Amino acid sequence: MSLTAGEIRRELRRFIYDPYYKEPSRRVPIVPLCRYCGIAPQTAREIINGVKDAGPKCLSRFGPVIEKIMAGQIYFVRVGFKWEVCERPASDYAGAGKTGSDRAAKIIPLPKPQLLNRI
Repeated sequence: MSLTAGEIRRELRRFIYDPYYKEPSRRVPIVPLCRYCGIAPQTAREIINGVKDAGPKCLSRFGPVIEKIMAGQIYFVRVGFKWEVCERPASDYAGAGKTGSDRAAKIIPLPKPQLLNRI
């Protein structure tokens, strides 16, 4: 299933404004998402603000990644001052047919932030 331009705009806006994605374990930072997809962050902001529609390049790059985020296969972790993109193995994400209690036991804790050595 591929996402349309309107669905990509809606999901990107949800990643920013929806309270569900404000929780630290569910955050989807836009700039690291854009870097992962190979799209300029300015282009993503223009799509979110409705200045321009997502073209075929954005559809082909954002679509599969957003679907994986919604399925729980891709998540973001903050390490120090930087966000990293992490992918879960197919057996660990919610789409593997597990019940709710099984999924709760598989939650991966976030690592402690690494401190930078300052001189």
